[in-house]
Amino acid sequence: AKVCFEGPQEVLTASDRAQPAIFMVSVASFKALESKGYSFDVAAGLSSGEWAALHYAGVLGFDDCIKALEARGRLMQQACDAEAGGMLTIIGLDPAKCADVAETCGVQVANLNSPAQTVLSGPVAGIEKAQVAAKEAGAKIAKVLDVAGAFHSRMMAPAAEAFAEVVDGLDFQA
Repeated sequence: AKVCFEGPQEVLTASDRAQPAIFMVSVASFKALESKGYSFDVAAGLSSGEWAALHYAGVLGFDDCIKALEARGRLMQQACDAEAGGMLTIIGLDPAKCADVAETCGVQVANLNSPAQTVLSGPVAGIEKAQVAAKEAGAKIAKVLDVAGAFHSRMMAPAAEAFAEVVDGLDFQA
């Protein structure tokens, strides 16, 4: 809670801190809404948000989610530390053009958030090139995100391989 509310930001945005923090804030939000009489028929999340959705839906217990997110964050942070990477959000450029920018600059499409917003991920040098190329291609906004690394990219492959063992040990419910 202290890091969430007081920072410093560079500590909070490190993957090994950010992922458990996102989960805890999400669970607290669910609990606050439930205390006001709200209930939900479905739960969904993107990236680390999937874990809060799995918990809320009863698929995974709180302790399993914390265990998973601690490992996920630690492993992803190790991948971030091994090779500097970043992410770029592009707004107002066709997703196909964003994919062309990514390929040209040696990065990859990480997220298609909407038809008007695409996120690229990869090595820092490629992200910097992609920012310039996206603007030249007509993007309204091409902004480097304040994240610890190249999430949702092939640069996270070592973390994914190690994390598979953690997932195998979790108690998933229907």
